Amino acid sequence: MTSPKTDHDRLYTPAFAVMFLGQIGFVMSNAVIAHYGRFIKHLGGSVDTVGQITAGGMVASLVLRPWIGQLINFLGTKNTLAIGYVVFASGTAGNLLLDDLHWTIYLFRGGLALGAAFVFSSMLTYATLIAPDSRRAEAIGSLGVAGFIGLMVGPALWDLVLGTGPYTDGVFDRMFMTVMGCLALPALLILILPVPEREERSGPSGLLTFFAIARKNWPGTVIAVNAGFGMCMTIPLTFFTRWIDDKGIQLEGMSFVTLFFLIYAGWGMSLRILTRQLPDRIGRRKVLLAGVVSMFFGMLTYTLVTADNPYLIVIPAFLCGSGHALIYHSMTSIILSEFSPSERGSGTALATMTFDGGHILMSWILGIIAKQVSYDAMFLTVAGVLAAVSVLYFGRNGIR
Repeated sequence: MTSPKTDHDRLYTPAFAVMFLGQIGFVMSNAVIAHYGRFIKHLGGSVDTVGQITAGGMVASLVLRPWIGQLINFLGTKNTLAIGYVVFASGTAGNLLLDDLHWTIYLFRGGLALGAAFVFSSMLTYATLIAPDSRRAEAIGSLGVAGFIGLMVGPALWDLVLGTGPYTDGVFDRMFMTVMGCLALPALLILILPVPEREERSGPSGLLTFFAIARKNWPGTVIAVNAGFGMCMTIPLTFFTRWIDDKGIQLEGMSFVTLFFLIYAGWGMSLRILTRQLPDRIGRRKVLLAGVVSMFFGMLTYTLVTADNPYLIVIPAFLCGSGHALIYHSMTSIILSEFSPSERGSGTALATMTFDGGHILMSWILGIIAKQVSYDAMFLTVAGVLAAVSVLYFGRNGIR
């Protein structure tokens, strides 16, 4: 007979349910923001402008990540979640004031990125603190299921509320108001979110402390894979809508964006549920390897999709959704396993900081490649860089 699980062995608690629902609402907000490239085009920008504004806006979140980690350690996850919601709402509201490509777009886009940095870092830390150590990867994976649900619902919400064009000032005003509406759910849920029992707060500290903690617990070359994954996410979150608009890819009677995210996130969610315990059972590196291989081929198959063959989008949607489902929780668990509970905020900051670094650097570079060469060259560049960082990591560490 197996002994009954104690409270300390349980993962799926009321606290987890509140966190899960809050994650759905916040990712829905971000999924609607995935149309930000169309907003930039409406204001007069080109595809490389999309990359520049995305990269420039995310610089603040990258630079401030160490302090975000220290704030999580000092203030606790619930308080830093609240800060993130306020900053994200402020950035959203600021975009309502724009009617051209004024320099303040970087400030408001930065507010969105910084708010998301606070929220995702806090959520990730919270999940690892309420989970038993033996189920940490499962907790991260289950939290990701909420993210996939948000990715499915967000684009469909865009179609329901905003339609399929033409995209006028009124459409984008409604876009940002819809983002604010989605944000109301997690903002209300934080009122009943309990403080984790295992949360240990440390005193205030600065940048040198963060680097000392990071150096002491350095997880190795998996950090390069994390940055590569951040680069991969520029495709669905930054360039996807500009790619289909510029290439004239569309479907009769159906939104191309909604179809893509239904497959990407729907299959990703299903696979995440099925494999949420797999990293703890067979090894995190094996699951991570399967994920990067799937993501690599997914990036290659984007080049098959044209205006004449739009339904081929199901191939990269399935492959990249699979890669996302397998990479994130296994890789993040590898990184965070090196950090103690009292330093978990700093570990989360390091993980999200390197993710942002890959996203920022490659948003700028990929935007230039897409404009000066081609979108196919952009997809091939992503695949090549992902392959290089993966060979670096698995060549040094193996798959066991």
